[in-house]
Amino acid sequence: QEQLDQSVILMLDCGRRMRALDGDLSQFDHCLNSMLLLSYIALRQGDQVGILSFGGTDRWLPPVKGGHAMTTILNHLYDYETSPFPSDFSEAAERLLRHQRRRSMVVVMTNLRGEDSEELREPLRKLRQKHIVVLASLRESGIDAMIERDVVSFDDALGYLAAQDYSAERERVLATLDADGIVTIDETAQKFPVALANRYLDTRQNI
Repeated sequence: QEQLDQSVILMLDCGRRMRALDGDLSQFDHCLNSMLLLSYIALRQGDQVGILSFGGTDRWLPPVKGGHAMTTILNHLYDYETSPFPSDFSEAAERLLRHQRRRSMVVVMTNLRGEDSEELREPLRKLRQKHIVVLASLRESGIDAMIERDVVSFDDALGYLAAQDYSAERERVLATLDADGIVTIDETAQKFPVALANRYLDTRQNI
């Protein structure tokens, strides 16, 4: 029987990078919906769920569990919003380490950028010394669409090359994080909730 009463901490990026629209919703809203699904599943598994936000909305919900935990999470998240400010991953990691000393699964939810390599790597490595760390990155569906569409004009070719370069940078960052022992997810909004839930179930036994 798997151990119950483990802790899952969801770190939500509320900075300006999460304001971009993906379909009818912002990337931030897609992440919120995925968080609610993951919280529900984790609570059903007997785990505790805590939330730390950063990037302008800086809050902390200590891990909760039990019959009213989902209501507590909903009440905590209902007025979350993005900010026009950049996200400080180092400060967020330090806050998490101060708040959560017990070994946990920490899920960092953001939109990974190729230039994030150094800014993101050290904070995640620091978290990895204490916790199981999952980087859950929401990939823009528009990038995939640019790569997959037919190239029939010079502008199409420029867009295709830019999208390929953008994707290659992301893949290099993900490969570096994988080598550091960080579990990674990189999915579009349509696949993100299920991918996140499955990765949680696959990873929780290592907490």
